[in-house]
Amino acid sequence: MILLLACAARHVVTPEADPLAAPLAAADLVWEARAEAGGLERAAAAYQALTGLAPGDPRLYERLARLHHRMALTGAPERATAEYETAREYALACASGGR
Repeated sequence: MILLLACAARHVVTPEADPLAAPLAAADLVWEARAEAGGLERAAAAYQALTGLAPGDPRLYERLARLHHRMALTGAPERATAEYETAREYALACASGGR
């Protein structure tokens, strides 16, 4: 999670020049409903759908890292290690400015 703090502080984009702003805001709304049944899966689909729109965007990697970290904490115990590893990969990609 420390990597995510470093990532968020490094990457600031102005809304006027940001084609990802509106789609990312829409995906963030889906994330806000993550506590509902199937909410994490819907959030995962929403964020994954944006990877083709903005490959390498660190803000998206930050959100995917956060998502997979949450999935590790709340999902099936046998998937926790894989989810943590995925979260770590996205956090590292975010901190380095993209994959």
